[in-house]
Formats: sequence, structure tokens, C-alpha cells
Amino acid sequence: MERWPIAIYFQLPVRLLPSLRTTATQVKAKKAKKVAQGKRNVKEKWTASLVDEQYTYTIQCRSNEHGHPQLYDLDLIDVIAELNPADAYATLGVTPEDIYEWDDMDAIIMGRGTGDRAGLLSLYRFFAPPTGPTLALLRACKTMVHEVMHMFGLDHCVHHLCVMNANVSPDDDDADVLWLCPLDLAKLQIVVTGLDRAARYRQLAILCAEMDFQREQAWYCKSLHCCGS
Repeated sequence: MERWPIAIYFQLPVRLLPSLRTTATQVKAKKAKKVAQGKRNVKEKWTASLVDEQYTYTIQCRSNEHGHPQLYDLDLIDVIAELNPADAYATLGVTPEDIYEWDDMDAIIMGRGTGDRAGLLSLYRFFAPPTGPTLALLRACKTMVHEVMHMFGLDHCVHHLCVMNANVSPDDDDADVLWLCPLDLAKLQIVVTGLDRAARYRQLAILCAEMDFQREQAWYCKSLHCCGS
């Protein structure tokens, strides 16, 4: 998996774990309840679970604004943390399902990274029409990197334009960048010892060219030039 974007970005080995099957079933309410306009009824509308070869994990679930199942992110994080291999620093789960953070919050979230060596990326919001595949992939890569950095213990960046800037929607991702600011790059080099900055920039420039991330390719080429390579 050395050609995976996340492996190149962090200069670390990555391996793919067996997938878990997600099931979400709508539950018929016994009594219809009046819900204020613009609000969603989160009361027992869905039941969800993750299933692997040995266990079934119950996941809290509700309906999103489109009537589709929306899974509780911390329940998913708990499962990911439990299944994290002993020889792995961290595990990132990727799901096509929508996720939410709290029952009383309607904020859109696309991912979550924790200090428990577990992270989560939801693809649900990225590939919604009319988003093209290149933009959707770029948005997903930004969020994936952002959450993995949280898994390494780094917080949001408030100093520079950086992939660690906070955002609350896919549209915010378009204003954000894929690269790390100097401060967060220095922090990453503490976590990933022996990280070769020039080699990393070179590989990322090639990867961005292959994915048609034009702005990001130009930035990494410029950064490589600044390294004297």
C-alpha cells in the first residue's frame, strides 16, 4: 500500500484491514410525533450495527435531513479503537454512511480523529451530486489527512493556511489546503522520525499530478525547489 495517498503523505507503511458490514434498519414508530419545521426526529427511527467475523457491534443511529441513516461517530470510533491491531500506531475507518456527533446538533461532520489511535472518515458528503470526482477525492484526502493528524495528537492550526485549519462543511474544504504549515510540519517530523522532507515533497508532487490536484501539485513543486531539489 506504499502508493496510497496516506502512506505517501505521512511516509509510513499502511495496510488494508478486513472490512466490516454495516446494516441500518428503519424502525416504525408506534406513534407519530409532531416535529418542528426544520428539525429532525431522532427518536428510534433507525437501528444500526457493524458486523465482522466474530461480533456484532450496536451503533446508535438517526435520520439525516434526507431521511437516510446517520451513524453516531463515537460508537464507530469505539469499535475502530477496539479492532486496532497491536502492531499498528492507529486505525482509520472509512464509511460511505453519513455520521453525526451529538443528537442535539445538526452540524455537518465528515470525519473524526482521536488520541485513542482511532479515526473515522465519512464519504457521504463528498460525492454528493453535482460534485465531480476530482473535487470529491481532493476533499476526502484533505479530511483524511486532517483526522490522521488529530490521531497523532495535533490540534487545529490558527497560525497559517494549513490542512489543520478547522472547517465545518465540504465547502470549507475548498478554501482549505492539502499541505501542512511550517509549524505543523515540524510537529509531524517529531512524530514521524527520519521523515525526508524533500523526498516527501517529490512524491506528493507526482501523486497530485496523477490525481489532477493542480494547485497542490504546484505548491509541492515549489516547496521541493525551496529544499534545493
